[in-house]
Amino acid sequence: MKNLNNLGHGVALATSTLALGSVLAISSSISSAQAATFGTINIVGEAIISNLTDPSPENDTISFVSPFTTVSASGGFSGLVANSISTINLESLEAGLNTFGTTLTPYSATIPTPFISFVDGSTFVVDNLPVVGRNFTASALGNIVGYSFPELQGTLFTNTGEFMSAGVLTANQINATDIDGSFSFTLTSGNTNIGQPVSEPANAGALVALGIGAFLTKNLAKKSKAKVTA
Repeated sequence: MKNLNNLGHGVALATSTLALGSVLAISSSISSAQAATFGTINIVGEAIISNLTDPSPENDTISFVSPFTTVSASGGFSGLVANSISTINLESLEAGLNTFGTTLTPYSATIPTPFISFVDGSTFVVDNLPVVGRNFTASALGNIVGYSFPELQGTLFTNTGEFMSAGVLTANQINATDIDGSFSFTLTSGNTNIGQPVSEPANAGALVALGIGAFLTKNLAKKSKAKVTA
């Protein structure tokens, strides 16, 4: 159990680092004139990756298991909780590149509309067809599979308008255990309705997709303990 917890800490740390890099990468995508955004939200929860055995499967899916936890929320997102997140379908674009025991493979992602629905009726729709990376690492305790979505551009629909948005998503799972995987999603939306002029690009650099590390480690410890007790 100690080794499994250590493995969870390692995956969580790697994921948090990747998420932070991805957040900084999309800083130029949303507008810097919108220093005051509509808001930002970070959501975490359980995720299930269908294929945990093949380093580079032709197809894969990521599904999300409710309930979801809002780790942090600001602006128009304050108090909101996601009540549904659509399953993502993935299709391999090319053979994976194996480096030091880790296989990296690019995938195209098809995401249903809406991708996320919130309790107040707001929805987030992805407008682009993102290319994502699958990271596969073989381990004595089970294969570690992770997906990184560095840039999900789309539209946030609320009862007050439609807002330009961008998000970062990471999902991870370890096979050979009874533990579901985990995900972290951070979304920021501009305070300018679509169709209104935006003078200069917004800065989303303050986004940090935190929460996944604590969530994954806690679940690993909790579910592993339950398994041993049983």
